Amino acid sequence: MIPTLFRVEVEKVVGRRIVWITSAVIALAMVAASYGILAIADATADSGDAVAIGGGDGFGAAVAALYFTVVVIAAVIGARAGAYDQEKGLFRYWAMTGVPRLSLFSVRAPAAATVVFVTAIPAIVLAIVLALALPTNGGPDLSWGDVGQDVWWLLLAAVFWTALSVAIGSLLGGSGGAIAISLVVALLGDQLVALLGLINESLGAIALSNALSVLRGTDSAEGPVWIAIVVALAWALIPLAAAAARVRRAEV
Repeated sequence: MIPTLFRVEVEKVVGRRIVWITSAVIALAMVAASYGILAIADATADSGDAVAIGGGDGFGAAVAALYFTVVVIAAVIGARAGAYDQEKGLFRYWAMTGVPRLSLFSVRAPAAATVVFVTAIPAIVLAIVLALALPTNGGPDLSWGDVGQDVWWLLLAAVFWTALSVAIGSLLGGSGGAIAISLVVALLGDQLVALLGLINESLGAIALSNALSVLRGTDSAEGPVWIAIVVALAWALIPLAAAAARVRRAEV
């Protein structure tokens, strides 16, 4: 039953083509823009100060831009997915099929997260192709180990930020406000939490972005992995539990 519900939910999200097609185009544009900016920087640099366009440095810059793009896409698609049935008044009719309400709700975040990550795949492929094709200008070559870490980071972003946005959409029951709040939480709230690290390093560790950086597995990330796992799960599961409780009460 769950696989069928998952497929139906994916088809529902993909059915809103303007959202995910636009998101895929924006992700491609962000990658192209990242390499374009590096190319301009290299062209305008003083002699002897060449800027790496491709290779590891270029790919890293593209992935950094793509990460924030994925966060925004997750906020939009996740919030819409969470609010859709309540906003359209359809959840009661789904429940009339005899499928438990929580089963319907349980597939929503995984389905939306799948669509978010798949939406980013063309941009990831473009980033890899350009990193291999463009000059490194003395910078490091593209490492497939780094590619794996970066793709893993983007997958984590898709999963956890989408889950949070689905929860917000389900709690609010309206996509407009849910998208706005999801964006505020992702782009402002999380960064404010990260700034708490200036007061106390352990406080900054509760930011989801910091937790995902630790789980990414790069040498620059600091902090115990188990704390990062707990923090990431808390950001996703606590709001989802609250949203599931609201959905269950609303349909009784």
